[in-house]
Amino acid sequence: MKSNRFLMAVPFLLGTTALVYGADPAQTIYPVDDAHGFFSLSGTVGGVVMDLPDGGGLFLGEGANDANDLLFGGTAGVSAAIGTGPVLGGLQGFIGLNLFGTYAYADVNKTSAFTGPGVVVMQGGTGPFSSLITIATSSGATSAFADITSTHTNPDGGGEAVVVEAVTNPGPGAEDAPYTSNAVVGNSFQWGGGQTRVDGAGGSATAYAALADENGGVFIAAGNLDGLNLTQSTAPKRFTSAAT
Repeated sequence: MKSNRFLMAVPFLLGTTALVYGADPAQTIYPVDDAHGFFSLSGTVGGVVMDLPDGGGLFLGEGANDANDLLFGGTAGVSAAIGTGPVLGGLQGFIGLNLFGTYAYADVNKTSAFTGPGVVVMQGGTGPFSSLITIATSSGATSAFADITSTHTNPDGGGEAVVVEAVTNPGPGAEDAPYTSNAVVGNSFQWGGGQTRVDGAGGSATAYAALADENGGVFIAAGNLDGLNLTQSTAPKRFTSAAT
């Protein structure tokens, strides 16, 4: 029976020991003063790189490639919060405001080179007001033909009308027929020409026309595009802002 008493006393001693060492020492509790609110303010700055979606390329026609240009800039933001006091059973409430803005810019110069037969169209702005350009080219073993007809009325009532033809028939030979025209009334002009050549390799014909006014401009080339290089400069910009 003595052994039974000893065994039964072990859990009691262990439990007593656990209770003694498990007790936390006395702590000082500092009450939270909810009568005073709080306010915080922070800011962020950084850099940004953007790649805008391609819009079909700078040129429309044979040999044109989509532009893939990066925009570089910066972004800045500010965040603020202010306490409103206890709400919903004593929880601390607050009102916050977040603002940010991002600006990116690029200076793009794109040059495209063209070869072989084809058609190229390059437009600036919304294009010229009330205009019509007709281009025709043909070539054979011993002949070449290029024709340009361009009519235009500018927003101020002036305009230009041009008909140019370059013919080499029969060859060999070559003809270059350039033209320029400025409106008497309003700000507009036309520029272009036709080129034909017949040599031992056969005939070749090229026609080109440019027209511009206050609304915008357009350039069209058709026929043999060997040696044609077009450069267009653009300055895309992007600004984004938000508030929450």
